[in-house]
Amino acid sequence: KQWYQRRVRGDFVGFECMKTLHGHDHTVSSVQFVPTGDFIISASRDKSIKVWEVSTGYCTKTLVGHREWVRVATISPDGKLIASGSNDHTIRIWDIATKDCKLELREHDHVDECVAWAP
Repeated sequence: KQWYQRRVRGDFVGFECMKTLHGHDHTVSSVQFVPTGDFIISASRDKSIKVWEVSTGYCTKTLVGHREWVRVATISPDGKLIASGSNDHTIRIWDIATKDCKLELREHDHVDECVAWAP
C-alpha cells in the first residue's frame, strides 16, 4: 500500500509515492480512508483488516475473525464501524474502537466481494 502525491511537470501529470505501509502477509484487496482522513483501513487475503495511521504509517489495529480472504472493507460514514466481505461467505460489522465483531451475516451462497453503507 502506498500513498501517492500528484506531481505536475510541464504537460505531464503524474504521481509520486509518499509512503509505503508494511504489515499484511498477503495481497491487499481493498483500501479506504476514514472520513476524517487521519486513518486508512485495508483488507487482505491474509484474512485480516488493518487500521493505519496516516501521519506515521503505523498499523494501529488488526481485526481478525474471517476464515478466508477478506475481499473488501468499507468504513461507515461516521467512521465508527467497518463492514467487511469475505471468501468465507460472510459479511461482518466491526466496531473500530474496540475491534469487536458486532454482527456476522451468514448464509450467502457465494463470495462477498462488495459491501456498502446506506446513507
